[in-house]
Amino acid sequence: MNCNTPKAALVTTILTSVLLFLAVPALADVHTVNWVATDDACVDSAFPNANYGTSINLYVGDRAPAAGGTCLTFLQFDISDLTPANEVLNAELLLRKHEKYGAPDTQMPVSVHHITMPGWSENAITWNAPPGYTTAATATVTATFNPPGWAAWDVTADVIADHAQNRSQTGWCVKFAQPLSWLWLNFYSREQVPMPDYRPQLVITYSGPVGAESSSWSEVKSLYR
Repeated sequence: MNCNTPKAALVTTILTSVLLFLAVPALADVHTVNWVATDDACVDSAFPNANYGTSINLYVGDRAPAAGGTCLTFLQFDISDLTPANEVLNAELLLRKHEKYGAPDTQMPVSVHHITMPGWSENAITWNAPPGYTTAATATVTATFNPPGWAAWDVTADVIADHAQNRSQTGWCVKFAQPLSWLWLNFYSREQVPMPDYRPQLVITYSGPVGAESSSWSEVKSLYR
């Protein structure tokens, strides 16, 4: 039989299409999960040995002279459900801001820094005893943060790095990118029981077998990026 006949060409085309289809990863292998922080706490330079692990507030900025000093917030998430067969495609850190203090139109640059010493406890962290974090910021959001809403930072590179090192936890320090006197933000913590869906979230999109399940939460819309 002549292989150049239309019938033979059609069969060859169909077989080629089937092979190409089998070579493309199925869309069902891509999943998005949402985790609530396992640990979160702010620290205050004016009270260097105080612990705020059970507070419903996460402060970032400079509260002096009103109620404190420079405040940083630390967040930690458990990513142990991700398996070596999973590939992290995207990751976003989400914080819900509900209060702002200072000039209302001031642009506030809020940065997140990758924590290099995971495994810390929200019940032990203080200004004098923080986990280590990178000097360079992973991402920065600059906004007036008016009105209350969600802020989102792209932390994909950090989660990929932690997953590659088989770390069970990942996290960030949240701080102003530059000193701003008497200006601060207040984010909801994971202890925010009356509004649990406003707790800190880590949203990860990954490929591969289902290895991670979402925490309980409802869909959010980011207002600041």
